[in-house]
Amino acid sequence: MLLTHSSAQKQSLMGDKRFHEWRFVILGHNSPWIHLTQTILRKGKPIESKTLIVGESSELHNMQMNNNKDVRYEEAYLITPSHVNQSWGCNQSLLTQIDRVVEHTKDHINIYHVYTVDHGRKMLSSAPLVEPDSRDITTIYKAPDEVARRSVQKEITCKIRRLEILRAATLLHDGNPELGFCWTFESIQGLEGQLPINMTTDHQFERIINHLNDLIMNKQVAHP
Repeated sequence: MLLTHSSAQKQSLMGDKRFHEWRFVILGHNSPWIHLTQTILRKGKPIESKTLIVGESSELHNMQMNNNKDVRYEEAYLITPSHVNQSWGCNQSLLTQIDRVVEHTKDHINIYHVYTVDHGRKMLSSAPLVEPDSRDITTIYKAPDEVARRSVQKEITCKIRRLEILRAATLLHDGNPELGFCWTFESIQGLEGQLPINMTTDHQFERIINHLNDLIMNKQVAHP
């Protein structure tokens, strides 16, 4: 749920009374929400990009259904509270699909969403029934093909880079794979407490490999 407050409202820069602008909005953390990139096109070429915050899955469905040649929706990211992602806090994941599930029993209807995110992981907005009399599943959002392809390539790149990190960590620990593996899951002070195994983005990967190479070189110099 996205909420606004009158004290945060300001005059629209566009000078149009139909539009309202706020310095901030209030975002509830008790349910998932989505932010996605909207690209405006002119003659097929991008001229402007915006980040949209979406509080309801149905709105994302409407955006995709009403897509046209002048608007393109690209990556959508799902922000989930801890009770949905089953971790210690709020997480962000690339969203690839949303399925709406409607379950029926003799005297009860249960509706929830299944979110499919990067690496094929699935998260539920609420708990399903144990033994429903019927279950209907409708896909209300599917990531564009290009986004899905980039997601697959990103997963492949992450796996390759994790293997490179594990190999370097094993070399650092005199070829002991168990010690190397454990090291990659430690919070490293020289890396602002990051876990080496998670450093797979372009900048992070370059940094962790350089860090490992420096440690290996220093070790070789100290023990020629």
